[in-house]
Amino acid sequence: MKRCPLCAESFPDTERFCTDHALPLVGELPLEGLIRGELTGHALDTRYLLGGVLGAGGMGTVYAAQNLRTGRSCAAKVLLPQLVSDDKMRRRLLREIQAASQLDHPNVVRILDYGEDGRAGTFLVMERLTGRSLDQLIHEHGPQSLCFTIKVALELCDALGAIHSHGLVHCDIKPSNIYMLPEGRTKILDLGLVKPYDPDSTALFQRITTGGMAFGTPHYMSPEQASFAAVDPRSDLYSLGVVLFELLLGRTPFDGKSAIEVMDAHRSQPLPLPRTINPHVVLPATVEVLLLNLLSKDPDKRPGSAAELGETLESIAEQLRLNLATVDLGSVAAGQAPAPEPTVPLDVTMPLPAPLDDFEILWAKAQQQREQLIDWAMADLCQSVPRFQSIKPAVLRKQLGAWIDAFLEQMQPTPPEGLPRAIEEEIESRFKDRFSATEILGAFWIGYWACRPLLHDVAGDDLERYLTLQARFEQRLLPLYLRLANRFVSQFNSSLGRKNQLLGRQNEELLELRNQLDGQLRRTSGELVESERVKARVADAISSGLLLLRLEGQRVLMFNKPLERMSGLRGADVIGRPIQDIFHLVEGVPWEEFVEQVRMHGQVGLRKLRVRFPSGNERTVYLRGQPYTDSQSRQTGVLFVVEDVTEREKIIESFSRYVSREVAQRILRGERRLTPLGEHRRAVLLAVGIRGFRPLVDQLTHQQTVELLDQYVRSVGNAVFHHGGVIDSVVGDCVLVYFAGRGQTCRAPVESAIELLRRIERLDNRRRSEDQPGLQVGIGLHVGDLLLVNVGSSHMVNTVLGEPAAVARALQAAAGAGEILITDEVAADLGDHFELEPGLPVTVKGHPAPLPALRVKATLEIEAAEDLDPPTLT
Repeated sequence: MKRCPLCAESFPDTERFCTDHALPLVGELPLEGLIRGELTGHALDTRYLLGGVLGAGGMGTVYAAQNLRTGRSCAAKVLLPQLVSDDKMRRRLLREIQAASQLDHPNVVRILDYGEDGRAGTFLVMERLTGRSLDQLIHEHGPQSLCFTIKVALELCDALGAIHSHGLVHCDIKPSNIYMLPEGRTKILDLGLVKPYDPDSTALFQRITTGGMAFGTPHYMSPEQASFAAVDPRSDLYSLGVVLFELLLGRTPFDGKSAIEVMDAHRSQPLPLPRTINPHVVLPATVEVLLLNLLSKDPDKRPGSAAELGETLESIAEQLRLNLATVDLGSVAAGQAPAPEPTVPLDVTMPLPAPLDDFEILWAKAQQQREQLIDWAMADLCQSVPRFQSIKPAVLRKQLGAWIDAFLEQMQPTPPEGLPRAIEEEIESRFKDRFSATEILGAFWIGYWACRPLLHDVAGDDLERYLTLQARFEQRLLPLYLRLANRFVSQFNSSLGRKNQLLGRQNEELLELRNQLDGQLRRTSGELVESERVKARVADAISSGLLLLRLEGQRVLMFNKPLERMSGLRGADVIGRPIQDIFHLVEGVPWEEFVEQVRMHGQVGLRKLRVRFPSGNERTVYLRGQPYTDSQSRQTGVLFVVEDVTEREKIIESFSRYVSREVAQRILRGERRLTPLGEHRRAVLLAVGIRGFRPLVDQLTHQQTVELLDQYVRSVGNAVFHHGGVIDSVVGDCVLVYFAGRGQTCRAPVESAIELLRRIERLDNRRRSEDQPGLQVGIGLHVGDLLLVNVGSSHMVNTVLGEPAAVARALQAAAGAGEILITDEVAADLGDHFELEPGLPVTVKGHPAPLPALRVKATLEIEAAEDLDPPTLT
């Protein structure tokens, strides 16, 4: 098939001209040994005829192409079909075009055109290169000579310098993106991952990020790129260092079973020594140091720029007498094997530069592995000297870093004569923390042992070289160790002298103070005796019970007369005894709870208790423990104040059967005029009635009926009063109770209803055991707004008015024996505290439709409904 160079319309091979444009037709591109791709034979944007596939990557496929209008051979990169709809990928390709179009350098690929095609999507057209990649070269011939590697590296430094000068970072330097051309130079390809790093370039190039994705090739990523951190030109230099490492040794420094493992190795694992990667390759020390610097985890320890790296490479080539002119990159690109390492006859008149000293190599390795040395030293130090575990890890790391830095300074050609300032500060701080000199000097040698593995890394299996290096290292450290020990001795002596002077002054002050205190003690001892007598008389005159507890030893110091009369105990038998012995004689005192409150707060809050004394006397008391302080405002004890309110509580409980507790308290306070009150309040109404009351009464005598109702009403009162309930009315067997406290919830009324069922059940069992008719009740509860009124001129009885009372009575009338029916309003306030089940709808007078009802399962364990009967009201 042939195509028109203008419209790209296809014609048979027999045709010569386009029927529409009368232009000579162009034949399809031959495959030239390339494989056929999905778009082979397609004309991109009617301009570029695609041939075979040149290569494929993570972003797209590269085809051999021909410009139909000019006939020029080129290469076209097409975004992968499955990514055509991804707007970020198209923008990434556009960034590659924008970035590369501004670069005009012989070692960087040139971008010719770009566009969008209806079938292929976004595409990029670039110059087509011939030759072979470094990846192919390493694959075919393995490690390369140092001369060849430096030659290639210098050209790559020029290319990277051009890219970085435009404020860009390549981010994907690897052998497959580096091509050697037949004309004898290299070119860097694939600017798809290029990123701007210079703030001045952000207006020209849009920086696109893809959250959580690390673009690049894991084996060649810099640590910061593998950590999703910001990158700069030094990241490209790290990747170039990996390429040079692979060129010299035949493989990359790090490998793993997955890309994650490889990226983690770049972030955390130390660089392996070249001899451990390939024992057959022996590199000069200067080259090893250069690789160590290039592949440092810390960007600040790498060369600052591609130009600086190029100068270092030229210096190494000059020192090693390498003739780079003998390297023919063109013949290698054409398929020939690289020439062996060229040799140059030595000029005996010009001495060769000496290789790097072992100490220089040791220093470079220690600088690169500084953080790992600190980790090893921290682990050994905390294990050998447990007291160092008390130091915060961040502080200990900083201090050990000072030790390691001091060791590294000793490796310099001219070691410092004195102790570093950081070590001086370390000694002073440790003396403040009371660390002994033995522990600090031991930490010194642990830091030294952490550095010993580096000696083996430098010397390898050469035992003589290892022992020589060890001896030199220890000779360098010995003066530092002696200066350190001398510093500790002088520090200790000066500290001891200061302490002796301080002790002498303190002894003189103490002697003078002792003489003053002897006189004051004689004067105040008499005053204290009289003061204690006055306190005892005052305590006995107070009507409240007073008990003073000393915190130290928890013994009783005071037990006044009113408390003796209340308890029946004598003060002489109580004072001086432990408080637990006293409280254990009294029933109803939560002693363990009081102990915890005194320990945490130094006092005991106001409590109402029902207690029984050893004499058998039961009393209702209010008790509070308040702090007791001495003359220096120090708390030395707890003063318990006990008020006997037994008679008052009996009166209030009796009144509560007929009036509210509020009214009863007002009467006890002696208020002469009791004005009727009325207020709207949210309240919970509980209605209870006896099932089959009329037939039950018919079979009872008058006296039996009175006894039955007395037992029934007492059970209701005892069940609801201590939950805050007040009886509103008793009509026949129907008792209406309301709960109208501030912040009242429905939980307490339901608990009182469950307790009432249990009390009625016990009453029913007792009556049946006495051959009397049984007793069963039904209960209804509803919550709502009502009018709470005090009525009556003498008793001020509370009563309620409102719809909730009618709903509660209707629920009670519908409840079966032993049932508790509640409305949805009550259930909504209960949460998950009770188990509910549906009940039958209940008809309420005045409501247009029956109300839904729920049944409370009264078999649940309710904390407030324990089988503890409060005192029966009289």
